[in-house]
Amino acid sequence: MPPESQNPSRGPRAEGQPSLPRGVPVDAEVLYELLSDRLLADFPVDAWREVFSGPGCETVQFESGVLTFLSVAGLSPEWTRAELTIVARKHRAHVESFGPPSTFAFSEVRHALDLALLLQRESGHLLRIVLLTAPCTMASFELGGVRSRLSLGAEARVGAAKAATMSEGSIYVWGETWPLIARALEHRASDAVIAKEFEGGVVASAVVSFPPARCAELSTFTGSGLTPEAGTGSGPGS
Repeated sequence: MPPESQNPSRGPRAEGQPSLPRGVPVDAEVLYELLSDRLLADFPVDAWREVFSGPGCETVQFESGVLTFLSVAGLSPEWTRAELTIVARKHRAHVESFGPPSTFAFSEVRHALDLALLLQRESGHLLRIVLLTAPCTMASFELGGVRSRLSLGAEARVGAAKAATMSEGSIYVWGETWPLIARALEHRASDAVIAKEFEGGVVASAVVSFPPARCAELSTFTGSGLTPEAGTGSGPGS
């Protein structure tokens, strides 16, 4: 069964074991398998082939760090993968999943907040957005001549699942994210209602609800820095 199979985890073994660099330790093999599964689940099969059957495998590196994930449900289905990739790069992020829901990952939480507020306002407050900050293991690799990154844990899926359950015009902020953006969010979203949930005197989560607004044309974003440009591929962002 080829990688196009409905069972992505079997894809690599169907074309043979992923072609790993020589001397890869056993622990790293697990990380390669996780990367393989992520690529097959969320990206075109050609991306998997380039990394595991082509020269991309020699460029794979693993690192640990903290990322903020922005998951957004309700984007127009007219958005293409290339356009979402452009949006991510303009806001110093990379695409974790094209969705729906679509998920972006940021090294700096302030850029995640910028995009969350911009998307919500440009949509006329029709989107369902989640912000989640967590330590994670990441893979970086060359894809289409661009240095790309993907997280290897469940964080992107957790955020996307939560976004799918939210009410329109809301942003759900995870407890770990809240202290990093609380002051900026309260200042920049003064028109919103913020409901906080506490555990032991600490904010465990917050829901930011915006009032209804006239719906903007989400597929255009004229003047907002989100107008798609030509010349970008559809792989994970850099």
